[in-house]
Amino acid sequence: MSTTTEAAAWPRATATLNEDGTAQVSIGGTVTEVAAGDVDEARAQVVAIVAARAEQLGRPLHVLTRDPAGEWPLIIHADQTVTEDDSREARPQAP
Repeated sequence: MSTTTEAAAWPRATATLNEDGTAQVSIGGTVTEVAAGDVDEARAQVVAIVAARAEQLGRPLHVLTRDPAGEWPLIIHADQTVTEDDSREARPQAP
């Protein structure tokens, strides 16, 4: 399989992380539930789930993440590298 470093718009991926360590990851309409000890552990599991799909597709994925601190557009690579998605603006929660 060939690989590329360019993230494509499909499949659409979102992740919602909750303070209690639960999370929901949706990739192309398929939802995966996460149950971790806290939001940081959930975040690591979310990255692993999205990275596994990126590896299957041979390219990074755009992911819109929502957590208690706000909304964060990211790009997640197959090697679990996470970078900011500069094509969308982050929206931190207001203080």
